[in-house]
Amino acid sequence: MKKKLPLILLLLFAFGLAACGGGGVIDPEAIVTQASDVVGEVRDAVEGEGEAESAVPEEEPDTPIIEETAPVEGSTESEEEAGSAVAEEVSLTAEKTFSTPKAIAIGSTVQGEIAEAGADESWVFSANAGDEIHLVITPQGDFEGAVNVVDSSRNSIIFGGSMDIYSVEDTEVTISIPDDGDYIIIVQGWEDASQYMLSLSLAEEVGETPEVQFQLLSTLSGHIYPVRSVAWSPDGSKVATASDDYTAKIWDAATGTELATLSGHTDAVFSVAWSPDGSKVATASRDNTAKIWDAATGTEL
Repeated sequence: MKKKLPLILLLLFAFGLAACGGGGVIDPEAIVTQASDVVGEVRDAVEGEGEAESAVPEEEPDTPIIEETAPVEGSTESEEEAGSAVAEEVSLTAEKTFSTPKAIAIGSTVQGEIAEAGADESWVFSANAGDEIHLVITPQGDFEGAVNVVDSSRNSIIFGGSMDIYSVEDTEVTISIPDDGDYIIIVQGWEDASQYMLSLSLAEEVGETPEVQFQLLSTLSGHIYPVRSVAWSPDGSKVATASDDYTAKIWDAATGTELATLSGHTDAVFSVAWSPDGSKVATASRDNTAKIWDAATGTEL
């Protein structure tokens, strides 16, 4: 509106001159009438221009355009998607359907065969909590693969998980059974037409040395210095000993009773031996001598 004021003033001045009729006499009524008309026209023009301006849509502030782009390698989004893919793969692996298990009894050996690379063969056995199960896989020919033992929930009970199998040696593992139930041995081959032998047994049946209970039968007491040598008679009924106390002795093996003292050496006796028939005893001493004795009487011969 401010821009229109100079224009209105000019128009009023011009109409004033016109109203004077060029003679310099001003007709007030004519000026007012013409001025009102001009002001009305100007007002209409200004209002029309304002309406036109208001009809023009306001310009929106510039905003950046976000374009959808493929995730950049190494970005967080890419890593999350990759993690999801890995999780799905692991889940699928956990749900993998293995071959129908065949039965194997503890204490038996079976022949197994993998028909093609990547295939598997499963064996099921029953065991009790606390059992120690010894598993042996003996490859036949060029066999390479892996073995695992899982429970009904597909959780491995082998410490460290599955074990690799190589044709150069047997694969052995002893497994502690956590609970009563059935367990599955899964053998997977990496070569075509791979054969193997599978043995399953309790650990105490695998050539382990049973615990031996020892019982003291008798104590042979009589030497006053360390005993250097002990020898059984051929029939096992007597025992001969040699000592640093310069003597050898003969004892009853069943009762531990001293039967004879072989005295004659002048230094420590460090060795004793029986004759093949058990009638004599030989001794060797630090006095640089060896002696033969009658085993029945203890007399030096």
